[in-house]
Amino acid sequence: MQSTLVHTSETTRIRFFMDMLVKMKRPVMLIGNAGLGKTVIINDKLSLLGEDYAISNVPFNFYTTSEMLQRVLEKPLEKKAGRNFGPSGNKKLIYFVDDMNMPEVCSAATSCSAIPLLFLFFPSLFLSSD
Repeated sequence: MQSTLVHTSETTRIRFFMDMLVKMKRPVMLIGNAGLGKTVIINDKLSLLGEDYAISNVPFNFYTTSEMLQRVLEKPLEKKAGRNFGPSGNKKLIYFVDDMNMPEVCSAATSCSAIPLLFLFFPSLFLSSD
């Protein structure tokens, strides 16, 4: 099924801020109820980015484990020099984490969470360094 985005004043506002944040290399997080079109808005923006961007879709749900998430995050990376990794060529990598839900609670009553792994990969998403 294909999604179509009909631009409204609200989606235009969201798109304006998304454009600014992507240009400033800042993370973007859309929050809202199901069915509001967050994924469609993001996919529309990502489809219009140039060839100098590599997009990696990260499926995230109740069953996502830290190990699965780490494999997905490392897949588009290649070794550059020394201990540095990055996307192929001179591209800029954008991870699209869709449907980030709370993970399953383990039998030991602790979180088997992949969320701490996100803190390691994307510290600026959760903490401001400014």
